[in-house]
Order: sequence, then C-alpha cells, then structure tokens
Amino acid sequence: RACAMAGVVPQPVPQVPGASSLYLEASTSASEEDAIATQINKLDMEKARKHILKYYHEDAFYILVDTWRRDSPKLNDALSSAKCHVFSKLRADWKAFMIGTFGKDVMDSMLRKEGDAPPAAEEE
Repeated sequence: RACAMAGVVPQPVPQVPGASSLYLEASTSASEEDAIATQINKLDMEKARKHILKYYHEDAFYILVDTWRRDSPKLNDALSSAKCHVFSKLRADWKAFMIGTFGKDVMDSMLRKEGDAPPAAEEE
C-alpha cells in the first residue's frame, strides 16, 4: 500500500525461456523432484572418480560427492555443469565439469602436480 501511495507500482519479474530447467526452484513438485533424482542418478560416480583422479587430488572427488546430493546448496551449479560438460557430450570434459561446479580457484588448488603420488585407485 505504501508503494502505491508513493506512485511505485511493483512489476512482475520477466521469465527467461528455458532458465527454469537450469536451476532448482525453492518449492518443487513431485514431478520436479523425480526429474532432479533422475539427474542425480545419471552420473556414474565410479566413472567420475576415475576421470577426476587423473587431474585432481582425491579431495576433489569427495567434495563432488558432498555436493551431489539433493540438499546441497551447490547442487544447482553441479547439475548445470554436468548438463553442459558431461551429459551432453560424447566425451565428457571432467575438468570443465569440476571448474563449472566449484570454480577455477578451488580446482586449481586441487590439481595434481608432476611427481605427486598416484591416488589409491591407481595403485591397485
């Protein structure tokens, strides 16, 4: 009411076509929950681990595991990055996926350096 008295009329927020598919809404329906669960289950974590450990220390995989759950605040970033760099490509770009999810600064700090001991998965 105070806005109307001041001559300010609230305007609706314009909707961008396709934008809703990139981000989770604050309240989601059962069908949206199913779609999110499908996307979460689509990522083969063993395959992801194998490829991520080629480039990054094991902690990088564990922060992905922590992010790749329904109640994670970074799940939107992870799903968007997975759609762009893993699910939509014949050959997944795992480095781009991790950078898209966590940012370049974080991932650069986790890069494996020449001479680093191989992860446990490679020692077997």
